[in-house]
Amino acid sequence: MMGEVKNSHKVEVQYQRFKKSWNLYKNSKGNALFKAVLHAFRCKGPQIFSYLLTKIIIEEYLIAIFLNLIATGLEIASPFLIKRTIEFIQDDS
Repeated sequence: MMGEVKNSHKVEVQYQRFKKSWNLYKNSKGNALFKAVLHAFRCKGPQIFSYLLTKIIIEEYLIAIFLNLIATGLEIASPFLIKRTIEFIQDDS
């Protein structure tokens, strides 16, 4: 079972929103459909893009970037660590 759908998410409501926007933009020059869709479904509350960016960037990309930085750092440091280990072994004292 999927549960109840919010009234604002129902097809009839979405269709009416788009119909109002289409009536505004259908006679405009160039990209009338694109303008109508943007107008009809623009955000009216918390900005969805900032929410998505926060969730996606913080939870996925920053973790991936952090792990890649660790891997890169270890890869760059390995010749220096090997050199230091060899110097330690060859040290007479």
